[in-house]
Amino acid sequence: MIGRRWLAWRRLLPVWLPVMVFAVANVVVYVWLSSETIGRRAALEASVDDLQQTIARLEKARDRAANDRQAVEALQVELDQIYDDVFSSLDQRLTAILRAVGEATRAAGVRPGTFTYGANEDKDLGLWRFQISFGFDAQYHQVRRLLDALAESAQFLIVDRVSFSGDEDARSQELRVSIAVSTYLARADKELLDRLTSGRGGRGGDSGRGAR
Repeated sequence: MIGRRWLAWRRLLPVWLPVMVFAVANVVVYVWLSSETIGRRAALEASVDDLQQTIARLEKARDRAANDRQAVEALQVELDQIYDDVFSSLDQRLTAILRAVGEATRAAGVRPGTFTYGANEDKDLGLWRFQISFGFDAQYHQVRRLLDALAESAQFLIVDRVSFSGDEDARSQELRVSIAVSTYLARADKELLDRLTSGRGGRGGDSGRGAR
């Protein structure tokens, strides 16, 4: 009985064998396609994850740049305010500068003879440096008092040079003193600078009257 059935299957082999081969081939192709699709999806998900991380980093960098830009803008506003309010221009500050020098000399009890002026542009700072030089006779303690008064001035006076001539015992003898002080300006009128630096120095008495 079994042999007859087997013979029947063998006779039908040309029919069912191609069908079986086709079915197995379909299964193999399906498995291959499915595995390839899964691999693609995993790779795509990894790429998306990397892209999201990159976007997050760029957004943080953008936020930091925005904060830095705001900080720079705020600092620039403060610097502009300092330039305008503190350094200002020569024609706006000249009287105050001369008054500060006059008050310092009177506080020290010294009487300068003449004042000479100089100015040069500091291109690195973008400011003008305005200098006043004067000489006087004084004792050592008076010089110390004058330097202290200049340092305490609200006009940001800088002592550039102090030179002495006279007896070596400067603490007890009267000396001939030469001092140069300067300050910074945001702007300087050329015509006013030319008048001040043309060699016609102001007298100490004139500076004192301007200080009152």
